[in-house]
Amino acid sequence: GLRLYRPGNWLTMHFDRMETHVISSILHVDRDVDEPWPIVIECYDGKTVEVDLKPGEMLFYESAKCMHGRPRPLNGRFYTSLFMHYAPKDWKLEKKDIIVLLEKHGLWQKGLPPDGLLPALRMKGTGFFEPDCPDHWCSLAGTAQPAAKTGGTQARLDL
Repeated sequence: GLRLYRPGNWLTMHFDRMETHVISSILHVDRDVDEPWPIVIECYDGKTVEVDLKPGEMLFYESAKCMHGRPRPLNGRFYTSLFMHYAPKDWKLEKKDIIVLLEKHGLWQKGLPPDGLLPALRMKGTGFFEPDCPDHWCSLAGTAQPAAKTGGTQARLDL
């Protein structure tokens, strides 16, 4: 559906529902902003990329597998995009099936990092943020790169 963001809005980092959001796309419609307001995506390898869509551009991404959000507040008057979510016609995967698959393949992370230190993490609705980090997400500090510099792809759809 169509979403309209207003000044100061931000979106917690989150995963979408694997039961219904196997692939997602964002078609950016229009904006009136004072600075870019990129979507932030944490990829499988743990690297964070930022994608700044221009009006008419579309982004496809695996929203149930890649953590994503817009942790910085919107600096401008509005930002609007159309969101579409896709799953195979006969898709019947449920949350309990996902947990079994992750555990079976050793992808379920357990334990603390070797130093035992983790940034504070807070829940907000169905998403989360790091309250002690600039712009609500620690991975943004010096590690985020524009998609074009990290091999990401963007397709342009001119309306």
